[in-house]
Amino acid sequence: HRALGIPLSFMSLSGVIALAGVLVNNAIVIVERANTYLAEGDTLVEALSRAGARRFRAILLTSATTVFGLGPIIFNQSLMGQIVIPMAVTLAGGLAVGTVFTLVYVPTFFAILNDARRVVHRVLHGNWPTPEDVEPGKNRIKSVADAPNAEVAAT
Repeated sequence: HRALGIPLSFMSLSGVIALAGVLVNNAIVIVERANTYLAEGDTLVEALSRAGARRFRAILLTSATTVFGLGPIIFNQSLMGQIVIPMAVTLAGGLAVGTVFTLVYVPTFFAILNDARRVVHRVLHGNWPTPEDVEPGKNRIKSVADAPNAEVAAT
């Protein structure tokens, strides 16, 4: 906002709410993919690196199209444009920076949380588990067909 000389307003705060939704969605996509790879038997580091590589293009393209799509709104000079410009600036600028943070920090925080889970396991049980053993996503069921009593679930 400061770089473009646009004051913060209620519409800017609305942009922050929209931005939070998009960034949380991007984070969920990476975590879900990492959990899928963990369930398939990958190590934690492999799962996180594969998840980041696999979802990189989708997250980057979604963010880039949103940022470039907001460009005409940001540079609009009409009265209606003046009303929504603060929201568009917040969303575009936050998304440009937040995408990089999402791709770098979400896997990093995932690994840090895994270390914390390992420490808690050590305190409670007295032994060091592998990073994969403390991840809840490792034991998830991939489909209804893989579930116990799949015949019952299908009826």
